[in-house]
Amino acid sequence: MKRFLIIAYSIIGYSFGILSILAYALYLMDSALWKFNFYQVEFNLDSTQSVLFNIGLMFIFSIQHSGMARRRFKKVLSKYFPAAVERSTYIVSSSIMLWMLILCWQELPFILFDIGANYFGSIQIIYWLGWGLVVLSTFQIDHFHFFGIKQALKYSFKDKVYTQEFKIPFFYKIVRHPLYLGLIILHWSTSEMTVSRFLLALCITLYIYIGTWFEEKDLEFDFGNKYKTYKKMVPKLFPIKPINAIRQITNQIPKTK
Repeated sequence: MKRFLIIAYSIIGYSFGILSILAYALYLMDSALWKFNFYQVEFNLDSTQSVLFNIGLMFIFSIQHSGMARRRFKKVLSKYFPAAVERSTYIVSSSIMLWMLILCWQELPFILFDIGANYFGSIQIIYWLGWGLVVLSTFQIDHFHFFGIKQALKYSFKDKVYTQEFKIPFFYKIVRHPLYLGLIILHWSTSEMTVSRFLLALCITLYIYIGTWFEEKDLEFDFGNKYKTYKKMVPKLFPIKPINAIRQITNQIPKTK
């Protein structure tokens, strides 16, 4: 019964996570940002209050998103729940926070720049390319492990939690965090930059730079010198001479655990 519940929980978490990501993609795809506002919660705030509220909202999102991924939190969680549901719990919690961000982010419709309708199609292509990079990056590192499905299955059928090996697929030979690069691209891809969109894109970008610092500390702990060598050879977010980097990494960094 316990194993069935773990699998069911992981599937529900995965479905909720995918639904939340799709909702966020639709939420962002309008260049004005706010036309997709069904059930949008609007508070009676002035511009300054709205900015402060949005920053606070992003702070709460960041604390949850990064804090639950840290080793110390996982250790505490493992005292009360099987390790196999740790990732699924993270996905569910992150999805709830993402919905809170979607529904409660306050409108600041002042336009900073508008490059015009002629470029709208090109910007949308870049936007969806950013999402494409995000999705493909999850499959390169193991999509179902990323969303917690594989951990639940391994636990249920083999009595052990699935652990990843150190590997460097194609995107990760160009930058260390292609998924985050995709997120940066899609958040800044708009033909009409409102104050709201600018604030959201800026907060997400700052969070990514701060969050990756903590994430890489964990990766160094997990993989030791292999990851430290990888850090020296591959840029964090933006590719520099990608062809040469790919050749160097392929020749010098082992792909095994």
